[in-house]
Amino acid sequence: LALSAGLALTASPASAGTVVIDIGHSKFEQGSKSATGYGEFLYNKALAINVAQYLVQYGHKVDMMNLEGTVKSLAARPARASELRADLF
Repeated sequence: LALSAGLALTASPASAGTVVIDIGHSKFEQGSKSATGYGEFLYNKALAINVAQYLVQYGHKVDMMNLEGTVKSLAARPARASELRADLF
């Protein structure tokens, strides 16, 4: 897995970073719906869990933001990432 800028997300334990993954949307505002009726929140959540597992496997500390879908405030999300001193949000 690599970012579009070419920055690899793998790291040795000495250089592993803190990554905050924001699921996006919420249980209250699911986002657009697919043809099968699932909101973006559910797709985002499944993808975020897979990405988090990958990052942890390579030694990164991962904080899953809004995993339960109860965070409504957009402003609270980057504030939480700042509190955690995230290297990537």
